[in-house]
Amino acid sequence: MALACAVLAARWKAPNWVLAAALVPFVLRLALTTTAWLAGSAQTAQMLAAVEQLPRGSVIAGARAEDPFAWAAGASAHVFSWATVRRDAVTNADFALADVHALRRADGGPVDPSQRVLIETGQAPDLSAFEPAQGADYLWYVGEAVPSALPPGAQVVASGAGWRIARLAKVPASR
Repeated sequence: MALACAVLAARWKAPNWVLAAALVPFVLRLALTTTAWLAGSAQTAQMLAAVEQLPRGSVIAGARAEDPFAWAAGASAHVFSWATVRRDAVTNADFALADVHALRRADGGPVDPSQRVLIETGQAPDLSAFEPAQGADYLWYVGEAVPSALPPGAQVVASGAGWRIARLAKVPASR
């Protein structure tokens, strides 16, 4: 951006096409970012429509597949927190960093960044023993690959391209 501004601000006699070419990287980056944000917004809107069907006050375990070698976090990095705003739900993504902020879960349950499932792009995560799902009412998964396994007794109640929400089997009281 700074380079484009510098070229455009220079007082030199250059053909107009040279000045226009200086804008190409900026316009290209703006177009790519806009396209990615529109796609992320559409996916988020679809997920939130499903979240609106969940009972108020639910405990939701968020799981997001992330490539540990990827640079960007992506649009859905903290999408689970919308459940708190929309349905008064408690999620494991409501807290920024464990032991850093004043908010704590009263039950001592898992906190952010426990929603991160580090796995290489394209691999199917095994969520059968996903710790934040223990004691939760729902598991909300976001990732490109369909999970190879969900916690025992989980039933998918909503899904779309790159996400699914499953109702979890209740944990016996003796546990």
